Amino acid sequence: MAYCVDMLRFDPMDNQGIRYLMATCLADLGWDDRLEDLLKQFKDDRSAPWAYSAALVAFRREGDTDSSRALLAEALEANSHVPDFMLDRRKLPAQSPALIGYGDESEAIVFTADFVSGWKKTPGALEWLARISHQPRREAL
Repeated sequence: MAYCVDMLRFDPMDNQGIRYLMATCLADLGWDDRLEDLLKQFKDDRSAPWAYSAALVAFRREGDTDSSRALLAEALEANSHVPDFMLDRRKLPAQSPALIGYGDESEAIVFTADFVSGWKKTPGALEWLARISHQPRREAL
């Protein structure tokens, strides 16, 4: 973790994407305060990892609330393919995609492979994702 912090200090724009590795570790460890600080540090990041991590932190802190549902709705809008892979409706391919595109299946595959552990360690999180991702957009809010 200290390595990631140092990398972000030396490269505050995070051109190497260290924040994603760090977010994965923080979610796995349940260090929500630090994860929330990291999310705020890169608040303009619109990627699936950022949106789904914000939703997960909110769910861990509040449970199923209007606020956590709104964040999950934003995550679903950022990448609607994630629930299929996170909930094993679709299997992850044996090999990671060579290229990643925002909002597409490749991003969902990489996100799931890297972040599913933190979701699995959070009681009720995957069930919440399943329930909310099946609701029409206006109900998810």
